[in-house]
Amino acid sequence: MKLGTGLGFKRSRKLKTPTLLSLPATFLSRWTPTFNIYESGRTYSTDFNFDALKPTGTTKWVSKTGNDTTGTGTEGNPYRTLAKAYTDGAVVVKVGAGLWTRTDGFTSNFNPNRNFTVESSAGAGQTIITRAYDGLTWTQQSSPNDNVYLATIPISNGVTAIVDLSATGRSGEFLKDGTTPVPIPLSVQTSIANCQANAGSYFVTGTSLYVRTHDGRAPDASVITLSTEAFMWFTAPNTNVTFCLDGLEIWGVGGVRTEHTVANTNVLGVRNSALRFSTSTLALSRVQGTKQCYFINCDASDHPNTDAFSYATVNVAAATCNALEVNCKARRLGKTGSTNNFNAFTSHNHSNVIRLNGDGQFTVGPCTVDVLGSYSINLGMTSGNSQVSTNINAKCGYQVGTVSDFDSVTTSKMWFKNCNAVGQYFDWGQSNGGELFDWGGNIGETGRTYGIITTYP
Repeated sequence: MKLGTGLGFKRSRKLKTPTLLSLPATFLSRWTPTFNIYESGRTYSTDFNFDALKPTGTTKWVSKTGNDTTGTGTEGNPYRTLAKAYTDGAVVVKVGAGLWTRTDGFTSNFNPNRNFTVESSAGAGQTIITRAYDGLTWTQQSSPNDNVYLATIPISNGVTAIVDLSATGRSGEFLKDGTTPVPIPLSVQTSIANCQANAGSYFVTGTSLYVRTHDGRAPDASVITLSTEAFMWFTAPNTNVTFCLDGLEIWGVGGVRTEHTVANTNVLGVRNSALRFSTSTLALSRVQGTKQCYFINCDASDHPNTDAFSYATVNVAAATCNALEVNCKARRLGKTGSTNNFNAFTSHNHSNVIRLNGDGQFTVGPCTVDVLGSYSINLGMTSGNSQVSTNINAKCGYQVGTVSDFDSVTTSKMWFKNCNAVGQYFDWGQSNGGELFDWGGNIGETGRTYGIITTYP
């Protein structure tokens, strides 16, 4: 009798040995990465070392039970606020579990001017950094609006989103802790009466904020009101700085954003982190003019006004932006009826990006798109379910286009291998002179494409 037939044994499967993947010479002429990429079936990996990237040095600890006056910033005697740790000279800030607000987080428009690392000391997803209001006092309104509660906020019309952690979250979608469902933002209403009529909603006018919780209770510590104050992490005039985030949930306007318009060797690294709930025109992770960018196992979601992972080289004086994304996920970008140009993954203006195993869906625009002379390598990606309703060409999983950038010469180029296009009208699209290179193994649901697709190699 053969082993595995009749005795309850199963034949063991040989695991495929990952093989080194050679990138296209045309792409390498623009950017030769210092890391390798490996292929195993339809899955990709890299030997990029994030820990080696992270700045190290003076370490300060921050805890919800810490104290800025009596604390010393040690693990045993931590500070209470992130801002205190930074001003005390930290190169590494280890942040404890909990939700950090505008009172105890970093200042608005925080901009580190030295090598700097912020990481969760409690594990991925346990630390939530926001610009949320705290200490709000709520007053129940009289009939007929007695399900609504009123609070006064410090900033006129200063609400970007509200989430209720006690409400049912999204099915099958979790924070970076892997267990807590992603919260569903309260719906925005245009009057107190509409707020009264809709459980789980809010209305804001001036400094008056009206909320009806999903279960009719008075808003409590579970109701997180995110202000319109922006995170503006890592901006000019930095020229030789490495900034890293590790294991964080970051909620609110801007998320992680860079603005570099001069030549630089700056590096941005983000790992095991998520960027959520911004309604500003600041992208959740908008990178402009930063030399090297790395997003490893990161999520971006719930942003009705712009992109998730987005890169650009700002001008001829700034550094060309080179980016690596590994196992990143993006959901719900743009809003129905708005301009059809919101994307999960996108690059602009001569930037270069390598994407591995990403998953971008439910955008109001093409889900993965590269324009203005940018180059991208897309391996093992899933992209689709665009929510575009008007421009059918934008209801596309992968799109490349627009020849001219600031050098008015370079054509955008996109290579894709073992990628999936799901829930689209067009699986792949090429417009305005961009070039698409089919590297093999790609699966589209509709079989529809537009423009010219070239077989590679």
